[in-house]
Amino acid sequence: MRIATSLCIAAISFTAHARADGDSGSQVDLAIRLNHHVAGLELRISLEGKRVADQRRDALRKLFDWADRDHDGKLTRSEAAALPSPLTLRLYEWGIFHASAAEPQGGHVPQEEFTTFDAYAVSMAKLGSLEPTVAYGKVLSMASLDAELMKRIDLDKDGLLSPKEMTQAEQRLRILDVDNDGLIASDEILRGFRSVYPYAAKKVGPNRHDAIPVSLERLAKPDLSVRFDFGTQDLAKQGARSSLVLAGKTIRWDVRAAPSDLRASFHRFRAEQMQAFRNADANEDGVVLGAESRNLPAGILSFLMRTEDAADKGGLSNRKVRPFFDAQEAWIRGHVLVSVLDHGESIFAAMDEDRDGALSLMELRKLKELMRDGRPPHVFQVVVSPGRPNYARNVRSNAGAPDWFLAMDTNNDGSLSPEEFVGTREEFRRLDRNSDELLTAEEAMGAMPKAKTPP
Repeated sequence: MRIATSLCIAAISFTAHARADGDSGSQVDLAIRLNHHVAGLELRISLEGKRVADQRRDALRKLFDWADRDHDGKLTRSEAAALPSPLTLRLYEWGIFHASAAEPQGGHVPQEEFTTFDAYAVSMAKLGSLEPTVAYGKVLSMASLDAELMKRIDLDKDGLLSPKEMTQAEQRLRILDVDNDGLIASDEILRGFRSVYPYAAKKVGPNRHDAIPVSLERLAKPDLSVRFDFGTQDLAKQGARSSLVLAGKTIRWDVRAAPSDLRASFHRFRAEQMQAFRNADANEDGVVLGAESRNLPAGILSFLMRTEDAADKGGLSNRKVRPFFDAQEAWIRGHVLVSVLDHGESIFAAMDEDRDGALSLMELRKLKELMRDGRPPHVFQVVVSPGRPNYARNVRSNAGAPDWFLAMDTNNDGSLSPEEFVGTREEFRRLDRNSDELLTAEEAMGAMPKAKTPP
């Protein structure tokens, strides 16, 4: 369910510091500060087993070699002027792959007449371009949902939920499931409501303490450490949830990985651009020259044509186009975005653990566990993704669950209600070992016959 929502600055502040840490990947430190109290979260992030900074250096090497036309290992000012600027590289990360055309002279041009690769890499590192990007957003759309939920389950209207009220909450809320699909969607709680977990919009910079409550600093001792490795592990198996009490309030971290369409979008863009190059190459000699250049579309190919034409008047060859796209792709493959989404003190956000915008029966039953002091926790969702996340919801994994279980789980909430189960009521009771009126994947797997051990 996609929902429009607002972003604003929160009163609670974060600090973050990204650093390389041996073979453990790039490290990002996040700290929650509340009334002079601090809780720390440490993220260790690898890309296909390598540090983010190492992936980024590989991409910078490809860009450097592409711009080094005479292959002498250093760039003149004119050669360096063709390099994408730091801003352009950021635009690549947001899916704006043709950005170089808007900045033909926007490269990172050094003051020296010549620059080496090491000098180029150091200058980019100083700008923070080699580490994961950290961004922050505050979710404002939960208040109306929470008010409607409390109206239905806070029977004594004291603003808190007693153990008795939490025990009765499931039955009082199940009647909201008007389409009987086993999920209480946000628009069933509040008619006409639409909301999404937003993209984090506020860019985090080094040592910023002004309007943005997130900064890049070193964290002395984390309370929770989570590791992510994109490319070598299943996204569904990466992440953690943790709760702690900070300054008298319960803080809940929901840390997870999310997929991104960034790489797939670039592959489509590259294929389109290569086809446009072939269309312009009328004589099919692998070079767009002279009148053929008029057939190039505006954008990245026209930018590359101007760069080549200014260099040697030899036209734009296939051998120069492909290395540039290779460098672009390498940069994109090295991109990691850490999105910190602040949900505030929210009943709905605390229960909606899979972030699908609806409450399953299994999630409803965790209300008492989540609200130990009668108040909802302050939920901070941290999403780590290789580009803008497709969604911020959990990637559910029922690995090993029987095929019949997956087929019956029509609402994909990871459990079977009696309404979803297609067998008899007696069979359901036999499988439901804890008699809670829900079949989990574990209960389903426990009912499968065990493989015989060979003699």
